[in-house]
Amino acid sequence: MEKNMKITTLCLFIGLALSALLLFKSKKKEVALPLYSKTIKLERGYGYQIFMNGKLLVHQEFIPAVAGKIQFQSEKDAEKVANRVIQKIQRKIAPDITLQELKELDIVLLGQQ
Repeated sequence: MEKNMKITTLCLFIGLALSALLLFKSKKKEVALPLYSKTIKLERGYGYQIFMNGKLLVHQEFIPAVAGKIQFQSEKDAEKVANRVIQKIQRKIAPDITLQELKELDIVLLGQQ
């Protein structure tokens, strides 16, 4: 009887250990999505495109958060904003860009230097 109790206890312990292991393995790990950007030369400035898994996800010809159709003044500015959008997508937050973020990134707006 005591031998059966030890075997039962051992089986329960092994079962709990395996369950815990499976639970931790099944937790989704945050995996970086295969995202990348390309800047695009436009008639009056620059824009950017963001791709995920090789497919076009975002095509942005104008500076977001700015009224009107104003293009980026430099390729570098377009790239900085595209990188910020990618960071947000990877962190699974809304990829909106605010005027404050444009200021933080030192984005040149039309008529400002």
